[in-house]
Amino acid sequence: MKAKPVPAAAHEELRRQPSAEKRGRSWLVPALALLAAVACGERADDAGSAPLSGTSGENEASKPTLAREAFEYWAPLVTTGRFEEARVLCTPWLEKQEPSYRTEAHKCLANVAIADDSLPVPAPDPRGGRPQGPRVGAEGVDLALHHYDQAILLTPSDRDAHIGRADVLILGGRYDAAIESVEQSLERFTTRADLDAFLLLTARFRMMNRNEEAFEFLRVLETVHPLDHRIVANLGAFHSILGRNDEALEYAQRAVALAPDDPLNRWNLAQLYDRRSEFELADKSFRQALDLLQDTDPEALCRYADFIADRLDDPNRACDYALLECPRYFDEHCEGGVSRAAAERPRSS
Repeated sequence: MKAKPVPAAAHEELRRQPSAEKRGRSWLVPALALLAAVACGERADDAGSAPLSGTSGENEASKPTLAREAFEYWAPLVTTGRFEEARVLCTPWLEKQEPSYRTEAHKCLANVAIADDSLPVPAPDPRGGRPQGPRVGAEGVDLALHHYDQAILLTPSDRDAHIGRADVLILGGRYDAAIESVEQSLERFTTRADLDAFLLLTARFRMMNRNEEAFEFLRVLETVHPLDHRIVANLGAFHSILGRNDEALEYAQRAVALAPDDPLNRWNLAQLYDRRSEFELADKSFRQALDLLQDTDPEALCRYADFIADRLDDPNRACDYALLECPRYFDEHCEGGVSRAAAERPRSS
């Protein structure tokens, strides 16, 4: 999203602009443009170290016109790293009479404060896994919190500001405070759309390698949305990550019961059965997941071929399957419709 040219009188008044480019993804922060779920079969990629937070988790069309126009000027500057330009643009808005301008100014300046005090990405955990440690210094966190608190005072219904506040607490390593902040925000924000926005913070906890805190965060969401299958599935995923395999299986089964047509839930359940060496149940769940995917995930098809060969110990069946479903596997492991590995096995007398 490109920054719009700022007219000479931009600090006095923002003119309404055509909206052809402004719809689409409403949550513009690169560091949070992640998958909302981190269940066993899904990836929660880090998106670099850019500590940008709370730009637009809400539907822009639902925002007041002035707030929407102000956002469309400052957000592209922040998301492209032009923080000094954002500071120059947003600071005068603090003196405006309209609360919408001042709210957007505080959200803009919160991101500038985060950028001013961003820390290098810590070294990876020597025991393996993702880097740990805060990404923003204490001074930057405190200043950003001040701006988010002011934005919330001006416009209590601004969901972006609430999410941004929790996000900067996570980035600053204040995990308990972040969870408490979300808990307070959820007293106001209770819809499915609200949940979609808050769920993005799950990936932020993962980025920070804070799995126990991610689990507790999801428990808070669960109190408001106890029957949401994504929350249940993710709680199961974190049980698994934390080594609580029986609990992980229970939650994965509940997620399937809540949303039986969700392929990810089926896939996650299959993986848990696989880890428990319950291969018949795993095979059934993998096939159910693949039926729901309807050939839209080639990698899943190939992983199932690996499962047939390695876990079911049936490499020839894997070749039969891969002939139609996974050419890569077939080319690497099969010849003439027969597994090379099976052909090389010594025959029993």
